[in-house]
Formats: sequence, C-alpha cells, structure tokens
Amino acid sequence: MKLIINFILLVSLFVSFNSPSFSKSGSEKSNTRETQQDSRLVNPLYELRARNIVVSNVQLYETNIYYFDIMINHTNLPESGPFEYAAGQYILSYSWLVRLFGPVTYEIVPFSSDFTNPDAIPVNPQVVGNKLILDRNPDLNPGQGPIISTDGTGTRVVRMKITTGVPSFFNIPLNLKWVSNPSDSATTEVYAFVGDTLTNITSGGTNVVEGDDVAALYLKAAMSGLYDVQTNTLRARDTLSVYMHSVTSPYNVIDSAKSLVDTITFRGIFNFPNITTGVYYAVVKYKNGLETWSRNGGDSLIRGDQVSYDFTDDSTKAFGNNLERKGSIYCIYSGDVNQNGIIDLQDLGLIENAITNFTSGYSANDINGDNFVDLTDAQITDNYVNDFITVIKP
Repeated sequence: MKLIINFILLVSLFVSFNSPSFSKSGSEKSNTRETQQDSRLVNPLYELRARNIVVSNVQLYETNIYYFDIMINHTNLPESGPFEYAAGQYILSYSWLVRLFGPVTYEIVPFSSDFTNPDAIPVNPQVVGNKLILDRNPDLNPGQGPIISTDGTGTRVVRMKITTGVPSFFNIPLNLKWVSNPSDSATTEVYAFVGDTLTNITSGGTNVVEGDDVAALYLKAAMSGLYDVQTNTLRARDTLSVYMHSVTSPYNVIDSAKSLVDTITFRGIFNFPNITTGVYYAVVKYKNGLETWSRNGGDSLIRGDQVSYDFTDDSTKAFGNNLERKGSIYCIYSGDVNQNGIIDLQDLGLIENAITNFTSGYSANDINGDNFVDLTDAQITDNYVNDFITVIKP
C-alpha cells in the first residue's frame, strides 16, 4: 500500500512539475500562430501615381497626343507581407479646356503593363465628360495576381494614351486629378488578396499626380503682320515664345515656354514648370515680332492653376502701350527680322535680299505669313521703319 501511495505521489509530482512547461510551450505556439495571422490581416498600403506625363509630336507643330503612366507601389511590406494585386479601376479628371478643341479618345498602349497576367490589366478605357475611366479587370483567383514592387518606382499598371481630334492640344495642361470618392461607384479603387480573401484596400492608398504641376498662362496675342482685318483671323498658325521676367531690376528671366497660337482665337497656353506663384512680366517673342513686355508692374502667375492675359483688348496691356491698333484689336508689331529690338533699315534690307533670292516657305522674312517673301512684306516693315518702332521695357 505504501508503495502504491508513493507511486501516486511521484506521478502527481511529475505532472505538476511538467504542466507549466507544457502550458508555456503550447501558449507560445498559439501566440506565434496568432501573430502570423494578424500580420496577414494587415491590408497592404500603397501609393498610386500618374507620372511621365508627356506630349508626343506627331507631325511638325502637331502635338495631339498625351501619354502618362499609372504606377502602383507597395509602401508597407514589413507589416503586411507581399502585396498580391487582385483588381483595380482607375478614374481621373482632366481639364475641361482639352475638350474645347475637339473630341478626346482614351486608350491603353499595347504591351505597356508590367503585369504578366493580362487578366490583371484594367479594361474598357473611355472618356465620360471630363473623366478618364479604366474599368476594373475581371476577378482573379488567389495566386494569379501580380506582386506589387516595393522599390519606390513601383509597378506599371498601364501606360495610357489620350488623343484629341484636332492637330494639337495647344499646350493645354491635362491638369489630371484622381477621382477618389468612396460614396461614388465611379471612383478609383484597388483590391488585393489578403490571405485568400479579395479585399478592397482603397482606404490605405495615397494618390499622386506628378509632372503636371505647372503655372499656366492662357495668352491671347496677335502679330500685326499675320492679322487679317477683313476676316479677323491670323493668316498662319505659328509658335510664340513667352519669357517670364522678375518684376525687380535687373528683371532676370525666371522661366520660359512655347505654344502655338490659334488663327481664330489668337490664344495659346504656355506652361511654366519651373516657376513659383508670384508676380512677373510676360515678354512675348516671335520670329519677326518686336519683343513686347506686359503692362507696368507685371501680373500674377499661380503654380498649379491657370491665369489669362489678353494683349489684344487694350493698348495698356503692353508696357509703354507698345501695340498697334488694327481694326478692332491691338497687335504686336511685326518686322524685327534680326531680333535686335528695333524695326529699322537693317530689317528692311534682309527682306529685300530675300525677295531677290525668291525666298519661300517658313522664313523670318515672311512678315504676312503667306510663305512667300515679296513686296508686301517689305511694305509692312517699311511703314514701321518710318515710325521708329522699338522695344519699350522697364
């Protein structure tokens, strides 16, 4: 009997001694599993970026295609594990001014995605009002989705192409903005596989547009030599250059831009990517135009926005009222062929030489824009020579 009792005590002691260790070990294993599960349940955070926004030159002076990339980057890999992409729909708004010049089409550049599974690529690109829409791709199964890069550059979802139905966007900035409104079904959304579960992770996303943050000047100007009073149009569509100068001495150039000016509206949009919000002189230059400064004191430019300026409606819009009245509008003087700031006999001599050489086509000596250098061009310039027309500036 004593032996039996001792045996029972030994067994009890053994169980008692080892129970804490067993319990501790089991608890550690359970906690490890729970921690791993919690890690998987952390939704991936990401950055969605529209970048590499560029205009493509299709033909001489024609810029009727914009391209940009839609990039996605995983930003919290240590917390959430790999980001397995499941689906996405991408909606951006763009400047309504783009639509004024003609119909807009929207398409995916073929073979532009970093996704090796074509079913992961968003579908049905379309333009609805001032929105660019890419619909959600068909649902994938777990394991079929691409893994999103964490390298900072990100993974390219697609490269997009926007085309206007007219020859040029006239340097109009797209002014892209992501549409992100959770209460609207037509909004940007991204889905991932969290474990094996298809999960909407949109709330963890940051949406960025880069490369379109410019100060835009919607400028109206007419060159006197090109202006036809009878038709109230310009005879030729051509490029103007605009230089933004400081309003304080020595009036340094801060930024510059070029744009086509329309023959009917006399307008072009000049984008200044390197300028900050502030007050500047706008200085207009043309191949045979007299350098013309904007009004005394300068005017404001706003980075990320667009302002308008009209040289045609009032002579005071030019520094020193240095504009010519033709018909109902004010024009920038033509005839400074050698661009030395004065319309004089040197310019007239260059035109006369071009006449002797039967010069045709695009030429600074062609004052009226008919692609021929003849007596008409000489006569226009001669009138200004007699009036001693020179640059007026601060």
